Amino acid sequence: MGTTSDLTGVIRHLRVSAEAGDPELLARYARARDQAAFEVLVRRYGPLVLGVARRQLADRHRAEDVFQATFLALARSAAKLGSRPVLASWLYTVAIRQSRKARAGDARRAVREHAAPRPGEGTDPLDEITARELLRAVDDELARLPDRLRLPVLLCCVQGLSREEAAARLGVSQATVRGRLERGRRRLAARLTARGLAPSALVLAPLAAVSVPADLFARTAEQTGDPWARGVPAAVADLAATAPRGLLPAAAIAGCVLAVGLAAWAAPLVAPTDPPAEQKPAVSAAALPVAAPVPPAKPDPADPLPDGATVRFGSSRFRHPATIEGVSVSADGRLAVAHSGTRIHGAVRTYDLTTGRVLLDIESPLGEGFVEGAAVSPDGKTLAIKRNFSVYLYDAAAGKEISRAQYPRANPYSGADLLVFAPDGQHVAVAAAEGKAIHLIGLARGEVLRTFPHAHVLFAAAFSPDGKHLVAGGYDSEKGAYFARLWDAESGKELHRLTFGNGGIRCVAYAPDGKTVAVGGDGGKASAVKLFDPVTGKETRKIPFPDASSVKSVAFSPDGKTLAASGGSATRLFD
Repeated sequence: MGTTSDLTGVIRHLRVSAEAGDPELLARYARARDQAAFEVLVRRYGPLVLGVARRQLADRHRAEDVFQATFLALARSAAKLGSRPVLASWLYTVAIRQSRKARAGDARRAVREHAAPRPGEGTDPLDEITARELLRAVDDELARLPDRLRLPVLLCCVQGLSREEAAARLGVSQATVRGRLERGRRRLAARLTARGLAPSALVLAPLAAVSVPADLFARTAEQTGDPWARGVPAAVADLAATAPRGLLPAAAIAGCVLAVGLAAWAAPLVAPTDPPAEQKPAVSAAALPVAAPVPPAKPDPADPLPDGATVRFGSSRFRHPATIEGVSVSADGRLAVAHSGTRIHGAVRTYDLTTGRVLLDIESPLGEGFVEGAAVSPDGKTLAIKRNFSVYLYDAAAGKEISRAQYPRANPYSGADLLVFAPDGQHVAVAAAEGKAIHLIGLARGEVLRTFPHAHVLFAAAFSPDGKHLVAGGYDSEKGAYFARLWDAESGKELHRLTFGNGGIRCVAYAPDGKTVAVGGDGGKASAVKLFDPVTGKETRKIPFPDASSVKSVAFSPDGKTLAASGGSATRLFD
């Protein structure tokens, strides 16, 4: 039997493990496979991970597979993640990514088996009240938050830590946690509102109500003794094999198709290819999915295969490595720049729209912040990238930085992605921190020439064709109605308020002749695009949008006779 001093040492070790930070626990596990240290991490974050899996997957068994795979991925990456002060965000994003992979795999399997996806055991109340879609939407928007805003929300709103506990875990002051938490909640509320959901603290309440069964905890802890062992269940090993080595956003799944913005509509593109030769399947028809297989296209001689390759499956053309947050197109419709918001991978890419090929891939230099917006000048020669309270200018052909211009810091964090070139290509309009104003920056000297005040978050802005006026809209409202502001760009004087209705404004556009302004946004069942006379500020026409969804983009044809509007899953053309 051990001595009292031995027992005291064991108790002291357990207490230190429970109070140790994530880096220390990971280091213990990475150095000596200290399972006790790893079990502390599973207890600490298990409810968070299992909650994600259960919200994403109706099948209880598949949710448990995701739970085990997430912590198995953590065990395999322990040596590389030791510098992270808190693992909540990494585990959260990996769990969402693997849940989506599991759901997609189940759907493909159901198609092959001519059956519906396997339901979970018993009746799932989330499915009965369609609450699962609601909670998935909350997860999606929470995953899109920048890491510095997501972490306080996860720790305080989901895991239930106090601000004092969260500050200690993050190694920052309580004031910092409070500020980031408030900004994270506001951003989350705005994004949920944009999706037609009523933001509320109650929405986050179900995210925390999860406990980890003892048998699941035991199986997971046992697997981490040797995370590369062949005895790991195949379903778990398959999911864990796809986990990112570093923290990548949940939506950063390779192969997001680049949807060209409506601004490119003026120059329709055709990329002719030879019809592929018919090929016989190499396996029996019974082993194939229900959908007929599509034969691979012939290799494009203009896009040769790399050395050692014999065939290409699919194409990288018109494809972006991460979720696209915005697209800007040159006036001639030949060049597009797409940016991925706060994504680390593939932050900014330019594309030749006549071929779909990637021309430039611009990453954010270490320490210079994430990309919040990107735009291409009307002549296609200059790129503007917004990050770290500055606008960086690049040569669009060479990808080299030309200059940069800073704008005032109203608070410690900038989250507005609005960035628009003026028609002359010598000025840009950029949303101020938190989007409550617009700065007009002269690119020749890199100076803020004037500021156009706004009371709330901004989502869209556009210059008149002659550059003399600027219109912008978002969440500004008066007497219960949202409105856009129209300014004189030279003097900064507000000329008119264009009253939109009972929903926030998501897009604005000027007609080519400058005589009409189109405004679209959140209308629910009464979705519409409104047209205004910029001279009088009066509404001239209301065009109902058939889908009960937000109108996210509007654009006029070059002759001004046709209007394109996108919302939901459709783009519609109107006279």
